[in-house]
Parts: sequence; structure tokens; C-alpha cells
Amino acid sequence: RSFRASSPVVSMDYDPTGTLVAMGQGDHSIKIFDVANNYITHHFKGHIGSVNFVKFHPKELKLISVSMDVIKVWDLMTRECI
Repeated sequence: RSFRASSPVVSMDYDPTGTLVAMGQGDHSIKIFDVANNYITHHFKGHIGSVNFVKFHPKELKLISVSMDVIKVWDLMTRECI
């Protein structure tokens, strides 16, 4: 699959099933892309700087993101930063 990012992709990670890919971007946002169905499932904003690291939790529907400001944990079910 291919997709266009609206900003430079700084970090990426696949979920444990391999169906989702998270992209930390230079515009301070995170997008989660459904590889099988070819669409964006989540778009998170909230960091002050570029998202330098993203990592899916190995057992829960959560995503960890790191920027220059903080570490955030996102709940993929509620779509909120917890």
C-alpha cells in the first residue's frame, strides 16, 4: 500500500497484528493508517514538537508517543490521551 503524509514522517510502528501503522509526523500530529482497508483510522494532535517516537502497546489498544515536550499514551478505543 502507499499513502501520502501531510507532513514529514519522523517515526513509524506497526501494531502487533500488522494491520495498523502509526506515523509520528513533523507537524506535531500522529496518524494511524489501516493498511488492509487503506484509510486513516485516527488523527491525534497534542504534542508541541515533532513526534519522534511512536509505539503500539503489545497487548492493549493503546499507542505511546514521545515528543520534545512529553510522553503521551493514547487510548485507541476512546480516542483520548490518557
